[in-house]
Amino acid sequence: MGGFLQPTPTAEQRDTSRRTILVAIAVIVVLVGIVALALREKPIPPTPPPAYAASLKISDLKGAPPPVPPEPVHDATSMLDLIEP
Repeated sequence: MGGFLQPTPTAEQRDTSRRTILVAIAVIVVLVGIVALALREKPIPPTPPPAYAASLKISDLKGAPPPVPPEPVHDATSMLDLIEP
């Protein structure tokens, strides 16, 4: 029995709640890792090109014609000059 100046017997008991929480977190992390590995999809290997692609002959590679430059944009004062009074 503890008095005013003497510690109570419950203060001498070891607190195991931290250890319980850490063990629970570790178990959850391990379970999440196992589930993530189990649900992971296997990568699909790339398909090779068709066999006839090696026998294709590519010729006349001129490319697209150069783009046509846009017409100049007129500002508002020059547009007013175009209107007949």
